Amino acid sequence: MQPIRIRSNHDYGGGALMRDFVNLHVHSDYSLADGVSTVSELMSEAQRLGQPAIGLTDHGSVGGLMEFWKAGRQRGIKPILGVEAYVTPETGRTDTRCVSWDNSWKERNTRRSVTCVPHDPYDVSGGGLFTHLTLWAESDEGLVNLMKASSVANLEGLVSRYPRMDNNVLSSFAKGLICGSGCMSGAIPTRLLLGQFDEALRMAGELQDIFGRDNFFIEIMDHGLSIEHQIRNDLVELAKRINAPLVATSDVHYAKRDDSLKHDVRICIETGDVMDGPHRFKFESEEYYLRSSAVMRSLFSDVPEACDNTLLIAERCDTGFCVAEDGSLMPQHVGADGRASSEILQGEVEGWLQTKYGSIPDSVWNRAQHEMAVIRETHAEEYLMAVAYCTNRLREEGHLVGPGKGILARSLVAYALGISEIDPIEYDLPFTDFQDSVFPTAVLQTERGLSRRVLQYLCDRYGNGYAAAVIAYSRFNDAKAVKDVSHVCGYQRFWDASSAEVWLQDNAKKSIADGLKDCIYDCSVRSDVLALCNKPLAEVTSIVRFPSGAESTAFDAKGCDELGLPRLRIAGSRVLQVVQDALRFIPDCNVPQVWDDSCSSLDESRVYDLLSAGYTAGIPFLDGMKSELMQQKLTSFAELIDICHSRGADRADAVARAMFAYRVAYVKTLYTIEFMTAMLNSYNEDGARAKLESIFEEMYCLGIHVRMPNINQSQYYATAYSSTGDDEKSAYGIQLGFNAIRGISEQLAEEIVSTRNKGSAYRSFNDFIRRVSLEHCNAGNVNYLIRAGAFDCVNPCRKALAQCGNDLIEAERQYRAAQSHGQGDLLQDVMDASPCAQKSTDEVVPNGSDWDQTTRQQLQCESFKWPIGRAIEQYVCA
Repeated sequence: MQPIRIRSNHDYGGGALMRDFVNLHVHSDYSLADGVSTVSELMSEAQRLGQPAIGLTDHGSVGGLMEFWKAGRQRGIKPILGVEAYVTPETGRTDTRCVSWDNSWKERNTRRSVTCVPHDPYDVSGGGLFTHLTLWAESDEGLVNLMKASSVANLEGLVSRYPRMDNNVLSSFAKGLICGSGCMSGAIPTRLLLGQFDEALRMAGELQDIFGRDNFFIEIMDHGLSIEHQIRNDLVELAKRINAPLVATSDVHYAKRDDSLKHDVRICIETGDVMDGPHRFKFESEEYYLRSSAVMRSLFSDVPEACDNTLLIAERCDTGFCVAEDGSLMPQHVGADGRASSEILQGEVEGWLQTKYGSIPDSVWNRAQHEMAVIRETHAEEYLMAVAYCTNRLREEGHLVGPGKGILARSLVAYALGISEIDPIEYDLPFTDFQDSVFPTAVLQTERGLSRRVLQYLCDRYGNGYAAAVIAYSRFNDAKAVKDVSHVCGYQRFWDASSAEVWLQDNAKKSIADGLKDCIYDCSVRSDVLALCNKPLAEVTSIVRFPSGAESTAFDAKGCDELGLPRLRIAGSRVLQVVQDALRFIPDCNVPQVWDDSCSSLDESRVYDLLSAGYTAGIPFLDGMKSELMQQKLTSFAELIDICHSRGADRADAVARAMFAYRVAYVKTLYTIEFMTAMLNSYNEDGARAKLESIFEEMYCLGIHVRMPNINQSQYYATAYSSTGDDEKSAYGIQLGFNAIRGISEQLAEEIVSTRNKGSAYRSFNDFIRRVSLEHCNAGNVNYLIRAGAFDCVNPCRKALAQCGNDLIEAERQYRAAQSHGQGDLLQDVMDASPCAQKSTDEVVPNGSDWDQTTRQQLQCESFKWPIGRAIEQYVCA
């Protein structure tokens, strides 16, 4: 990596006034709350201004440093890598107490009891939780320490959404770092604003001791604020007292001055305020932009060395990222016998070939050796062993894994290791995916929600810290920008994308939305992509911890890829989850065995009969091809491959798709009711209404008996049932669950089921109300149960139940409240006065005239979460 040198007409030893200046204290949109310029916009403006370098110091985040570093090198502008750290107010990083340094406030409020100090705006920031400190990486060691310190702040010092360092962290990772005293929210400016010069002097001396005399700078700023002018002389005097250099910085939050309004809007979006809010938070100046060298030199003409030192720091900071493109960052695992992964891989492949073929054909042996040579060249031996390890662990624990896709479907080595279930020799699939010596990225297809489990497997193999999920940064895009900007700018009508956009245009606000659409507004864990490294990721990308406790790399998937980190994609499959759920309905079913049996023979005629009849719901790659399959009349796996091949897939992908489709169809053929039940539950959870209607239509065509929700039969989810009786047709079918009904939470469903299981079936509507907890049960959700027919088993007159249900629930609620206070007898009159009060739990609400059939069907359909085209009773047998 060739360093970018700072070219200047100034001799640091003295000479003519220097024209150059470097903005070192800069926030991009990776400062999620209040940064509104992208890395590209900042670099473009620095380039336009002719500045030789630029820093990046986002709030508590190093997530943008990789993108920033690459952008700077591409434009010939030296990137100075840093962070504006959150630092505890002289407390330990695990101490979550709020702190006030305003002694006069304490004296005025000694009699008040508070949990968090409501101090003035010049006191410790974040309600007393943190101060700010600027850090820049001077060397490669400094960059590693910056990443480590950021990781510790996240993993050990996180409070709310603020990752905090303390003095111990700063001391541990100070080497190779240059420190600036920070903005007005820094500890030293805060002490000065509170009139505590001696405390500020003490803290400055401590920071100088931590980082070294030449590595600690006193920052001075001028955005036209009175508080900056108030402490300007104190900062200069303080620097003289400890012989610390000054550095002039501009607290940049947007690239151009014209972006000030965009910044205002962004803060309103973040805080949930509106632009005309009387007490909304906003910056008190429009000077927080990337200012020119001339402007900054003019502002600090009395202390020109403060501007000179920006170039000194820029020249000293000479570090960047070491990009690996050959898989050399892959962690290594040594077997129990001391063998390296390359040796183990060779042995396993050769052993498998011997077992499968006995006398190995020359063509197969040559293919295997060719693949092994390419894998060695790309340093992918351990990577494939790791994928095989995770795949086999999943299978051992009873989880389902797809037959293979992408590189896995084309590799004989992957087939030998059990990663893939597709024999490339049998299907004549060429090995082409490792061409040009590119390190592979495998896709492991399994059930939904298993990414964390796979991550744990990798940690078991390599140790904690060498594998992590990656972060995902969400950008506004056009629609969200229009929606959010129109809201904070005063658009009051019912939100509609097109009308809001017209409103913004008419009110000269459209440019704000356009300016925000590429900006980051949030971040989350992308658990489907796992990054690996042969060093702790905490020192390579830094680790981010979210308030939820989830952790990820600070760099997103693109950044990790650009750095050269090996990655494993986990493709959570709805279909595999449906198969797993379907087979769990079967008592004593060996789920992995059934799944393995599905590919033991690919000539099961019943599978092709099912597909040829057009029953494709839930079959991957074939769902929606009903007419085509009914015309084709499939009879073989080769024909199935051709079907998938005709839809644009190459030969290898067509085989993989056909294999997956066949295996799922195999399970559906053998366990049709269970499969359709699992499908119903899966799409019901997602609220996919159109899909649910097609599922019901197929169940109707298949003649599957479906029962309405029933307080004495239903679980929360739909279940497959079998029963004994004279009616053979209805002996097997699907019992709809409470999750199909509006307003029925999982907690209420669990209460209904657990109460039923503890005692006996509900004997009446009255019995139901008296037995269930009323914590989650109310008149609204009970009314939905009535309309859906869940009480038909105890009283089919839905109208009568609906008319008196509310009174009965309220009477029961009052009675229980009185009982809890020992006043049950006093409320007996209230209970007797209720029109539907029952003296015996064996009595039911009297039958009466019910709704007519049309009204009954309409209310029933409205009570379900998924309104379907026809009345539900056309699909459901009560």
